[in-house]
Amino acid sequence: MGNEEILSDPTVMLRRDVQHEMLAAFEMGRLAMALEVQTRIRFLEGVGGEALLLGTREEMVSMLQTFLRDQGLDDLSAEWYERMLEDRKLKFIAEGDVPDGAPSS
Repeated sequence: MGNEEILSDPTVMLRRDVQHEMLAAFEMGRLAMALEVQTRIRFLEGVGGEALLLGTREEMVSMLQTFLRDQGLDDLSAEWYERMLEDRKLKFIAEGDVPDGAPSS
């Protein structure tokens, strides 16, 4: 790495310069990236992180959380992650409460 320039806020710059019709796709891409980061944080905080030294794991989680916070995506990505986890859970419906259009047994 020589004398390359380093952008201080590339996301802000890109958002400013992107065409209006591309903005929704841009924001969806940012959220998708943030959900991937949330997955890594939870992996490191959970069982997957046990193979790492405690200090290393805590530093990695802190770095990823700072990244999300700097992007303004920490709360939004955590909310979406929890929503997606909830949607994966099995839900049982009482026999009389089957919504219209749902297959019946």
